[in-house]
Amino acid sequence: MRDKSTKIGVIDQGILAVSKTKEYPALVRQSMGRVLNFALVISILLTIIVYLIPMLAYQWSLGGLETFFQERIPTFTIANGKMEMEGELDMELLGIQIKADSSKEKYTMDDIDSEKIAQVLISNSNLLIKDLGQVFEINFETIKGTINNQTLVGMVPYLYGAEIVLILFGIIALFLRYLLGAFGYALIGMTVASLRQIPLSLQDLFKIGIYCKLLSALVGAVNEVLGYPIPVEYWYSVGMLISFVYLTKGIVAHKTNESSKGMIV
Repeated sequence: MRDKSTKIGVIDQGILAVSKTKEYPALVRQSMGRVLNFALVISILLTIIVYLIPMLAYQWSLGGLETFFQERIPTFTIANGKMEMEGELDMELLGIQIKADSSKEKYTMDDIDSEKIAQVLISNSNLLIKDLGQVFEINFETIKGTINNQTLVGMVPYLYGAEIVLILFGIIALFLRYLLGAFGYALIGMTVASLRQIPLSLQDLFKIGIYCKLLSALVGAVNEVLGYPIPVEYWYSVGMLISFVYLTKGIVAHKTNESSKGMIV
């Protein structure tokens, strides 16, 4: 067992959390600040796996946003309330269906696909955007000036900035979600500790909850990136079972630890 005063680094915390449940008492003895820092680092790692890597890989497949706007989409111009485009565009970008057709006079609500989460429909005279069930319309008559491929190229730095903001929000969202899940396991742990007659505070159980989620969170992230080779409905149950096993072992490790101390005394 590690000494009570030992400070454990983030990487070592992760290794112990996954491979040595008997060391959970040493993990629980870490300050709350160190444990929360560990959860934040894991949230950043999960964000990189789930969001950043797929986004960069997709942009690389497009040849970069500048190349995409200049060469991969048809030449178009929006001016004087109308759009002119060479040919048509029908593609999916990061899960968003984008369809542009200058021969279509106007898109209406009847053109919205109820099965799509997000859509962008561009006609000769308007733009419809569907996002999370909400539909927004922009009439080209309200646009002053000219918009074309070069206009989009000029917006690339702002798009990269928006991506950074989205990544930061993703980190915060995953961090809060991770902590909420850990608190849920802490509440379950209260019952386990009570049945095992192991005196642990809610704070200690919360720390155990943070560590017990690690393996299932990492495997779940990889499963998502790979396109769910393990179906979501199955993985949800398996992930909870894995975390519960770690939770139980982490709690029982405290009883074993106390027994060892008693024998030494």
